Amino acid sequence: MNVSIIIVTKNDPDGLFKTLFSIKNNKITYSEIIIQDGSSEINSDVKNFINQQKEQFKISYFNEQDSGIYDAMNKARSKASSEYLWYLNGGDWIMGNPLIHLSKNLTMPVYTWSIDKGLKYTKSRLFNSHYCHQGILLHRNHPDYDTNFKICSDFNLFNELNIKFKKH
Repeated sequence: MNVSIIIVTKNDPDGLFKTLFSIKNNKITYSEIIIQDGSSEINSDVKNFINQQKEQFKISYFNEQDSGIYDAMNKARSKASSEYLWYLNGGDWIMGNPLIHLSKNLTMPVYTWSIDKGLKYTKSRLFNSHYCHQGILLHRNHPDYDTNFKICSDFNLFNELNIKFKKH
C-alpha cells in the first residue's frame, strides 16, 4: 500500500520504541516510515530496533529542531514519498491493522479509522468533529498544518479540507 507512516517525537525514546514495536507487532504494511525527531537523544535500544527494521523496511530518521509538533509534521510530510500519509506521535500504540482495509485505488482525500467502525471515507462529517491526526489518513497534497496553533491544528486542517471537498 502506498502509505508513509510519519512518527513525530521529542525526548521520548521509550515512546518511539513502543510505536515502532506496535507497527511491527501488528504486521502493518506500508511504503516507508519517517521518524521526525525534534532534536533529542535517541537511545541504543531504539537505534538497534530501527537498524533491524531497515533490513526489511524503508525507515528514515531525521533529528532536527522544530517549533512544535505541527512544524515537525510539515517537515516530515515534505520528505514522504507515498501518496497517503498516516501521522503518529511517538508513544502511540497501534491496535490492529487499519491499512489492510485500504483499496489499491483510493480516490478520496481523507479516510478515518476507528476500531469499532473500521476505515471509511469521511466528507461532511469532518466538520465540527474531533478527529485527531492519529485516526486519519491524508493525501500527501493536503495543506500544511498551521503552526500558529499549538494544540488544535488538526481541527483547523480538517475544517479546511471539509470546506474544500464539501462540494464533491
